[in-house]
Amino acid sequence: MRVAVMVEGDGVSARFARAPEIRVYEVEGDEVELVESRENPAAGLPRGAGRQIVGVLAQLDVDATVAGRYGPNALQGLKAQGIKAYIAEPGTDPEEAALKAARGELPEG
Repeated sequence: MRVAVMVEGDGVSARFARAPEIRVYEVEGDEVELVESRENPAAGLPRGAGRQIVGVLAQLDVDATVAGRYGPNALQGLKAQGIKAYIAEPGTDPEEAALKAARGELPEG
């Protein structure tokens, strides 16, 4: 499963669309591999960040995403793309959050 974790500093970001960084992990069983880390192009947008980041995640071909919280437009867009939205406590280790998302151990947004 490919999981995009929205990151701020060294942990899960409280914000979904405005998180400064996106880390994409490939999770198979107990193995978690970081496959990509990139700056979030939607972080500084004045409007429409939720829709923009959903498009980026769809291009990254992720199955799920993890953040501290999601806006209603972002959740609607993720659902339309078939991307699950999981909620983790801000500051959680991103690799741990990706593993828990892949296992279905996090609440859905």
